[in-house]
Amino acid sequence: MHIYTSPGIIIRKIKYLESDLIVTVFSKTEGKLKAIVKGGINSKKRFPGAFEVGNIGEFGFTEKSPYHLMMLNHAKINNYLIHIKNDYEKIVMLFYILSITDAMLAEHQKHQSLFDILVQTLQFLESNKSLNKIRLFYELHLLKETGLLPAIEKCELCGTPFMDNNVNYIIKTGKWVCNACVPNNTRVFTMPEAMLKWIKLVNTSSININEFLISNIPSSIFDVTTTLISNYIDKPLKIWQLVDNL
Repeated sequence: MHIYTSPGIIIRKIKYLESDLIVTVFSKTEGKLKAIVKGGINSKKRFPGAFEVGNIGEFGFTEKSPYHLMMLNHAKINNYLIHIKNDYEKIVMLFYILSITDAMLAEHQKHQSLFDILVQTLQFLESNKSLNKIRLFYELHLLKETGLLPAIEKCELCGTPFMDNNVNYIIKTGKWVCNACVPNNTRVFTMPEAMLKWIKLVNTSSININEFLISNIPSSIFDVTTTLISNYIDKPLKIWQLVDNL
């Protein structure tokens, strides 16, 4: 029997049987974990409001064997994100951020630095209205953590080093190419210089979210991040259309 206690974030919950819950927690020390909460739906004294999506706190798990769901037997919430849950647009962004986290992270793989970035992202989402800048900040770090953020140093077809205004993404093949290597009649996305800057910075170090909040970020940037994420997950997220309309 293994017992885990870790800071964590509730990223998903579903009803199980009549009174139980299955919750997905992104924990700092153990990565993404799924656990059953016995009586979690009706328990107002034992777990008062603990399992709302987005809650940040400390959680205790018991694992009886690798072949059974873990049991969640302790929850102490430090932040209920009240200011997010009273704002429709912030709720949409919250569910989007947590949905891509759930879709892209495998269970029991540690991502301590990404956990800290997610906590920071949710705290800024609670206190700030720059939703798309917060979204981009987290998407880039999530792509980096999962190994999907490209280095963008040279053309993948001819090997020529990129200049700032000479970077194109071929939507169909996912290749990064220079202007000379763009095929005719092919849908491409020309990388904005601002996006190239952010990708290079995120690839070299984790940057402060305040740098995003004071920058001009064109909406076309999300053509790249959305494509990279959607190429990795099994199926499109239903919330994508809502978040793109914010």
